[in-house]
Amino acid sequence: MELTKDKNAKKSYLMTLMMLQEVDNETAAEEEMFVYEVGLSLGLNDADIKQVKERPYEITYTLPKSQKERMNLFYHLMFLMKMK
Repeated sequence: MELTKDKNAKKSYLMTLMMLQEVDNETAAEEEMFVYEVGLSLGLNDADIKQVKERPYEITYTLPKSQKERMNLFYHLMFLMKMK
């Protein structure tokens, strides 16, 4: 799923999912796997995903710019909420 070529935007996208994932202070293995797979589908590697999870303060957060990117993020957020 190549929505953008901007690596920071991809990390921001993933960070948004991780913020929702942690909102209830409980993270199920199913949620972890979903977020990890989304990260891979964005073209991020293991080190990028680990950075987003462990050191989000290193990332300059940006919102998705295009309508397609925003709708994809909305879909992923809804799917993640369904798991909770």
